[in-house]
Amino acid sequence: MLTATRENLRMGASQIKLMAGGGTSSAYDPIDVTQYTSDEMKAAIEAADDWNTYVAVHAYTPRAVRRAQRGIWLSAQNLIPDSPNMTPERRKKRAGILEGNTRLWPMAKNTASNLRGAPILCSSRN
Repeated sequence: MLTATRENLRMGASQIKLMAGGGTSSAYDPIDVTQYTSDEMKAAIEAADDWNTYVAVHAYTPRAVRRAQRGIWLSAQNLIPDSPNMTPERRKKRAGILEGNTRLWPMAKNTASNLRGAPILCSSRN
């Protein structure tokens, strides 16, 4: 993870984006998997910090969010419920996320979360 992060930054990336867990658009990753260890996430965050930038993380499950570790801002990704080329498997994966998004903002306001218009951000500077 450290090498991959540094290589991406050397090649001109302005920030790093990771999938902390499965995604709704992927045909191969179940939504409930966690993709990186805490040490791997920490390595990416520290490498980005060294380059004065950050790591953006997509995380759909509590376990994936916990792995993001530091400096978390809340952000909802607005997903469309359906499209003509969407497979039944993809619709099924999105169903829980779409349902959760309807409850997200009221819960966030009640818990005084930091609301931002970007993916969850991790940086040791936060």
